Amino acid sequence: MKGMQLRGKSSGAGAVEAIIALGILGLIAVAFIGGLSTTLKAVSVTDERSTAQAIAQSEMEYVKSLPYEYGITGYGTDPNLALNGYALAAVAAPLHDTDDGIQKVMVTVKHHDKDILTLEGYKVDR
Repeated sequence: MKGMQLRGKSSGAGAVEAIIALGILGLIAVAFIGGLSTTLKAVSVTDERSTAQAIAQSEMEYVKSLPYEYGITGYGTDPNLALNGYALAAVAAPLHDTDDGIQKVMVTVKHHDKDILTLEGYKVDR
């Protein structure tokens, strides 16, 4: 009879160990999925910023290629650059109180109505 009592106690201990092991594996899985989610979000933000940077640089070059206009507050944007929910705005202002042929140009890129990047540069009347 003593042998039978030992077998009963050891089989119950195995079930408890299995439940604890499954609990530990569950916690590891939740931590892994949380890390994966954070990584995917970081990749998405990085992709959005690098796309905005490329669009802003292209727009800045487009604005610099346009003829210089005195007293202007903004330049038209390149229609080929607005894509996939990205929007552009190119604002110009004289560098000094009087427009002496140097303007500060700010190109702002938005994605889904959220400001992503503002690039500043200068346009000179040549």
